[in-house]
Amino acid sequence: MKTMDFVAGLTVEQALSQARRTAYVYNDAVLAIINDIVMVVYKGTDIQKALAEYQDKLQFKYEIEKIKQQMKRTK
Repeated sequence: MKTMDFVAGLTVEQALSQARRTAYVYNDAVLAIINDIVMVVYKGTDIQKALAEYQDKLQFKYEIEKIKQQMKRTK
């Protein structure tokens, strides 16, 4: 499995598309790390579904941070 770490310069959709192209070239899954969100991308990945999954993971990340902040305030 190839790992790709995306940083500034690409949109999330562009990063997912690039990861899918890489998966196609290598005929293997790609571990794409986009803004600290980890996604597994295959050559047949639907980009729109992957974007929705990315948004879900991002929302989950924000919820975790919110809970951490609340716990710090209650100590």
